[in-house]
Formats: sequence, structure tokens, C-alpha cells
Amino acid sequence: MIASVAPGRFSEALAWSLDMVTYVEEVSGVPMLLTISAAGPFSDLSFIASADSLADVEVANNKLAADPGYISRLDQSGGLFLPGGTRFLAQQLR
Repeated sequence: MIASVAPGRFSEALAWSLDMVTYVEEVSGVPMLLTISAAGPFSDLSFIASADSLADVEVANNKLAADPGYISRLDQSGGLFLPGGTRFLAQQLR
């Protein structure tokens, strides 16, 4: 997912994002990356999960959807990001 940080909220959004990727790894068992754009808008953060299969993605998503701590953290993100983040699912070819 690519999310654009709301103006004036970068420090808070970065702290929330670092906590969230750590939490998602713990709950789902799926390795996560948090990146910042090296070109283009400085305030874009990318949340990248690495799973071996689509089945693993579904298992991880189900674990997160059932986890109250994950839902609570999502609720805490209100106002940190601009509406309209981009979600995508990619497959590694090499």
C-alpha cells in the first residue's frame, strides 16, 4: 500500500507506521517493509508485505482482521494520511 502523509503529520505518521509494520509482522508472521519515496512526493510511505503465496496472504489477512490490536491501531491512524491510498498485489518474477 502507498499512503500519502497528511500535511504537518509526518512525525506522527512515521511513528504510527513503524509500530504498525512491527505489529503486523508479529501477528501475521509475514515480513514487512516500510519505505519512503526516493523520488516524487516526499511524504509517500509504502507498506510492503512479502508472502510466498496468495494463500499465505489470505491467512495473514484473516489473522489481522480477527485481531483487536490491529483494528485498534487502524483506528489510531485517523487524520495521519490523505484519503485515497493505493493498494496493489504484485508477484515477484525473479
